[in-house]
Amino acid sequence: MSSQVDGDLSLIESGPCSLRVGGDLLGHTMEGVRLNMPPDLRKRMTDEYGTNFAQCVFQGDNIEVSTTLAEKTMAVIGIVFAWGYEIDLQTWGWGRLPSLISDDVAQELIIHPLEMLNDTSKDVTFWSMVPSNVAEIDFGHITSDRVFGVTWTAVVDESRSNGYLLGRMGIAESPASEVPDGAFAFSDGSPFEFSDGSFFVL
Repeated sequence: MSSQVDGDLSLIESGPCSLRVGGDLLGHTMEGVRLNMPPDLRKRMTDEYGTNFAQCVFQGDNIEVSTTLAEKTMAVIGIVFAWGYEIDLQTWGWGRLPSLISDDVAQELIIHPLEMLNDTSKDVTFWSMVPSNVAEIDFGHITSDRVFGVTWTAVVDESRSNGYLLGRMGIAESPASEVPDGAFAFSDGSPFEFSDGSFFVL
């Protein structure tokens, strides 16, 4: 039976994602990866319409990404507490004098659905993200793990164009490349494909 609302259940997506910050994968996450992306709208009222909103004026996008990072590594600590200071390869510190700005700590953040394997067409990429909040870390209970809840906030990348100053989201899966005759294949039958989409042909 066809959908009475012209729906397509195959377009409903779910599943785990990987997080990559500054080119580094961050390991296991817990409780998912959450995007909070409300537009910032200024409500305009006029005397004629009283307290009814006559118009809304778009002022910008407020984008936050939140997750819980499960692994205690220097890479994770350095990203979660980017406003801190790396004392040496095994020690992190807090308590900088005021001076840092977002340009000093911002990094690219990529959310990649794991079911897409090596296909990046549905990635969500934010050019410049800074950690803006860190959840309480539970250090004292046997019933819970010492994990790191973190929220990043997107800041403008001035090298980008109007419309995607903060980031972008891929919607459609990349079309499958046509495999030419004589293309080299691995033992499982999959073709050897280069990153540019071309194939190794014998």
